[in-house]
Amino acid sequence: LQGSPSRGSIHRSGSPPPLRPPLAAPRAMAGLAQLHMALGQKGIRRVIFVRHANAVRPDLPLPDEDRAMLGGPDAYATPHEWKRDDQKRPVTEKGKEQATAARSWWLGYPMRVEEKRTALVASGARRATETLQIMTDAKGQIAVVPLPTMLRGMAVTGCSCAAKARTIADRQWHLLVRCGSRRLPGASTDEERDTCVSILMCPSLHPAGIAPTMENMFSTMGYGPLQKFLEPPEGAGAIAEYSELVVAELANVVEGLGAGEDTLAVFGHAVFLNAVAAYLVGAVPGQAPLPEAAWISLPSEQVEVLLTADLGEAEGLLLEPSTGFLHMHVEG
Repeated sequence: LQGSPSRGSIHRSGSPPPLRPPLAAPRAMAGLAQLHMALGQKGIRRVIFVRHANAVRPDLPLPDEDRAMLGGPDAYATPHEWKRDDQKRPVTEKGKEQATAARSWWLGYPMRVEEKRTALVASGARRATETLQIMTDAKGQIAVVPLPTMLRGMAVTGCSCAAKARTIADRQWHLLVRCGSRRLPGASTDEERDTCVSILMCPSLHPAGIAPTMENMFSTMGYGPLQKFLEPPEGAGAIAEYSELVVAELANVVEGLGAGEDTLAVFGHAVFLNAVAAYLVGAVPGQAPLPEAAWISLPSEQVEVLLTADLGEAEGLLLEPSTGFLHMHVEG
């Protein structure tokens, strides 16, 4: 297993070039500038965006409930209620096999992930955190609590740990996984360090209710490379608007990381992860130029490969200033 430029629909010579929407006025990108600065200041040398593994269909019963989801977002009174149900969907047996197989590229060259040097971030959806658990071999129960609660040293439901979390932002959530082989930075006792692994939460990675235009495009266009979502007139603007929200939240996460962490692993959802990755490298038409001291920029040929990458289940988009972009997946 290894990384490859992409398994997506790459443009081939002799055929018409991919469509590009006309450039719009540069868009505000304070969050993007903040993230580039934070990645540089914290010494992050790579970011990997990982799509969750295969998940239970929405029309099948939700865990511990005798009903399926009510339908799409329109079937619910609010986007929040739809998101709450959608986040409950677990990975399937197929998904568990995918995530287990993905450990080959997660631990192999060029990733060679080291736990103590990796900051783990997830959307909050069960399928994303379960994929993360399997790929990092963090077996155990999950408990999600707001950081202020942890900072007060209160006990965490479902977890023996009452550890003190690193301060990131009041609105950030922190997720703990009970696991005898993992250690939580900042835990106050040996027992706490031996029972928990820390996962930082970035709720905007699940877009429900915050990016209606992009959500609507996804619901009508389905999965695929980001390139096809740039073709509608509203595409570039919707992608930039959504991605700016995410990178601002990720910047808060990165600013709170401890010393020695040089890899940021972000577990989320197809198309939306592609959008954030493209925005991070300045590849969304109409977005303002990257900051002068950008953490990463890609040559035009790698930008094309990123835009045409079709991110499969339990696959990753690896960004490294030293090498550029790689589409990480199991070969075969």
